[in-house]
This record gives sequence, structure tokens and C-alpha cells, in this order.
Amino acid sequence: MAPFAYTQQTSMLLERLTLCVQYGEPVLLVGETGTGKTSTIQHLATQTNNTLVVINMSRQSDTIDLLGGYKPVDMDYLLLPLKSKFLDCFQTTFSRSKNETFIGHIERTFEEKKFDTLFSMMEHVCKAARVKGNISHEKVDSWKAFSKQLSIAIEKFNKMKSAFAFQFVEGALVRAIRNGWWVLLDEINLACPEVLECLNGILDQNTESILLADTHSNLPIRKNDNFHIFACMNPALDIGKKKLPQGIANRFTEIFVHELT
Repeated sequence: MAPFAYTQQTSMLLERLTLCVQYGEPVLLVGETGTGKTSTIQHLATQTNNTLVVINMSRQSDTIDLLGGYKPVDMDYLLLPLKSKFLDCFQTTFSRSKNETFIGHIERTFEEKKFDTLFSMMEHVCKAARVKGNISHEKVDSWKAFSKQLSIAIEKFNKMKSAFAFQFVEGALVRAIRNGWWVLLDEINLACPEVLECLNGILDQNTESILLADTHSNLPIRKNDNFHIFACMNPALDIGKKKLPQGIANRFTEIFVHELT
């Protein structure tokens, strides 16, 4: 990335953006191409150690890109959290240094997709952990919870052996909300109304969480306090350039970015 040029204009823009972030205001930068809209937001994110996710909007943008949807996935994707939970339990109960070979075998079995073997090893360790002496009630409870999780995973795996596995995969915007990242919706005015409509609840400053209707879970996703949303667009002055619907535009603090002089 080229060095950022501090001019009076860019410094004032950085100051205004900083104030918007401080007060939790979504920001819409409007200006011609080449006026530094995107680079200024990127620079602010870098200087404040924030992760910035840039989403390029277009007529082909879909709500799945932003919020997520059901997609076919490999079984290893579905079983990765199970393996991580198993290793967490294992290392709090047994010596890692004395079981490096076994842990390596778990990792290789997972990578080679030998899931039946993997399940058998996990079941064996579960039984050994529950009868192991000198472990706390908290660890015993953790193994009992994992054992239930393992049983569910095995049942699901057996059902999916002869079919595609589908999983709800969160979109870039939802991941940012959960993790407290900054999001830049570039060329936001090019998106179709249906896609823009899904932003209404997210842009509402009084909303502390969002609920995704397309998942089996009824649990809301809490907005991380560090989450912030920016948007950029060219002025809708020329023929063929779309205006941003007023209902969405009103949700932003709009800043016009003049051409650099």
C-alpha cells in the first residue's frame, strides 16, 4: 500500500471519521473516484489496529454474501469444532508431553478423513477420562458434556454418509459483527434494494444484537462493541449512477469528499 499523504483535507477527513467512530455513527463517504475515500478509511483502521473487511457491492451482491446461508461443506469443516473441543479436554486431563504421539495420530486421522477411527479413539479416551482418579468434578463434567457432543456428531455423521452435508456459513458482515471488526461497504449504491434492506437492523444504533432467520438457532448474535460500519459511493449525478435509497442513506452520517487539491 502506498504511503498515506497527510494534507489539510485528508487530516480533516480523518478527524471527522474518528469522531463518527467515537460516537458510534455509521459513516457514508460520497465522492468521485480517486478522492481517497477507501484509502482514508483503510489508513484509520491501520492506525487504530482495527481489522477492516472491505466488501465490494454490485448488482450481483446477495444477502448470502453479507449475512450467510446454507452451503455444502466437507465433513472435516463440520467436525473441526469437535476435534478442537476434544484436544482442549484432553490436554487439561492428560499430559501433553507424554502423549505427543497420540495427539499427532488424532491430527493425522482427522486430516485423512478417517472419521470412524477418529470417533473410536475419542470414545476410548472419554471412558478413560471418566474413570481416571484425581481429577476435579469440573473436568469430569467437561468430559460428560463432550461425550454428549460426540454422540450427536456420530449420529449426524452416519446420516450424512450418503448425502451432501450442509451447514449455515456466516457471511462477512455477520463475522465482523461477532468479532468486532470494521466493515467497509464499497459502492454501496450499486446493490439491489433487497440487499440494502437487510442492513436496516444492523445500522440501527439502538439494536444490540441481530437474529438470523435462516438458521435453526434462535439465539441472537450480539454486536461486538468495537464493530463499526462504513460505506462509500460515487455521487449519483451522472447518467447510469444509482442513488442510495433515502431510507438507507438516513441511517448514515454522510460526508462529502471533495477532489484533492
